[in-house]
Amino acid sequence: MATPGRTSVWQKMALVALGLCLALVLLEGGLRTAGWLFLRLQEGRNRASLAEGRPYRVLCVGESTTALGGEQAYPHQLERILNQQAGRNLVSVVNRGVPAINTDYILATIPALLAQYRPDVLVAMMGINDLDVPDGAEDGALRRAFLSLRITKVARYAGALWQVWRKPSGPAMAAQFEGEVRAKESRLLARIRTDASDERAHAELGTLYLSAGRRALARRFLDRALVLDPQDQAARLALAALYRREGRAQHFAAALQTAAAVDPQHPDAQREVAAEYLRFFDSDGITALTERILVFYREDDATYRRLEEAYLRVAERCTRDGRLEEAEALLRLARALPPGGYDEIYFGRRAFLAQMRGDRQGFEQNLERAEELHSGDRHAMTTRNYRELARMLHEVGIPLVAVQYPLRKTDALQKMLEGEPGVVFVDNELPFKEALRGAPYRDYFTDAFAGDFGHFTPRGAGLLAENVARPVRELLERREPRGEGSGAQ
Repeated sequence: MATPGRTSVWQKMALVALGLCLALVLLEGGLRTAGWLFLRLQEGRNRASLAEGRPYRVLCVGESTTALGGEQAYPHQLERILNQQAGRNLVSVVNRGVPAINTDYILATIPALLAQYRPDVLVAMMGINDLDVPDGAEDGALRRAFLSLRITKVARYAGALWQVWRKPSGPAMAAQFEGEVRAKESRLLARIRTDASDERAHAELGTLYLSAGRRALARRFLDRALVLDPQDQAARLALAALYRREGRAQHFAAALQTAAAVDPQHPDAQREVAAEYLRFFDSDGITALTERILVFYREDDATYRRLEEAYLRVAERCTRDGRLEEAEALLRLARALPPGGYDEIYFGRRAFLAQMRGDRQGFEQNLERAEELHSGDRHAMTTRNYRELARMLHEVGIPLVAVQYPLRKTDALQKMLEGEPGVVFVDNELPFKEALRGAPYRDYFTDAFAGDFGHFTPRGAGLLAENVARPVRELLERREPRGEGSGAQ
């Protein structure tokens, strides 16, 4: 029984859990509010075009690669291209891309979108945000609701950590966790008594005390670990985390500088990785829980995945900034970690780096390797929803223009939709490869979030719009125009 006037361990854990849930609810609410505002602005652009009552309408659906860019987003550039080619305003192109969604969400909105906009042609570029699920797996209502959350990516990461943690909830979770802390503390202290020069035991014990909030002991053992091995970057990161908790900004910055100096040839890259790694703990409303798990399990798969993700992300930034040697060093660091499932991203980053170096052969080879890994994946959700979309549109006589993502082979998309009538495909592999032979990657993409491609610059969105314009124009020429001046519906 807890002492009167004091909060028991399980009560503290319950409060932490409640605070975490509240933070996630607030985060979800904030993201949904921002999404609502984004869609209102997007709809304002759509309605301005529809209000003119043009004879033809094209509806574009997809994720952030469709949605983002404002007036330079590819659907709006597509509208301008089609009308310029016609010599007058014949076509309204509706942009209904929504960032951070998957094909389940898109498919669920199609009936309402068809009723609202009554398009002559529907253009879809979708699937990059889909989770891989086994063929034939059914998504229940709960899973669909989960996938609709804006914090799905956060939840997926937390879920991966949970698979490592595997603890019961409530008081039992608190007791088990505290029991593991004490057991690990005993084992590490025994190792140190046996061998006072055991640097790894000192470093692990320091991070263990850091996770438990015992700062003085954490500093003592981390300092000793660094005396024994000044090259232990993990211990230096833990010490930086300790300084951050204590609000000692200068010491925190200095610790990051020292951690970066472990690799003196590329200090800027190392410093950025350290900063990214630690900044994660201050994001997404899951600071306390994530940091505790990540620090406690220093060598688990989830930690390695997080570090690999950080290396690959910062390598992309270094490549965009022209810091190519640092990017190369970061990619080597990422490759040296235990496999974390980021192979296709890794080879995509290598292709990006080769392209920036003017290495055409390396660019093509790494893209090919990334494509092999893509084609080896199962895309059951994407396939199921693309085929259902094609059938829905065929029933109402609306052609589907299925757009493949830049630099990816159209064969995979054609295989998904094999046998479905009324589908036209747009190849963005060859046009983008040809464009990137003569211009740097950053001219067409603002990032490389998907590994081999990213979000578009205005120039990249323009190239995509030109590729889509050809089949759309041919399809519209076969359609009977609606009466002009009919206005928005």
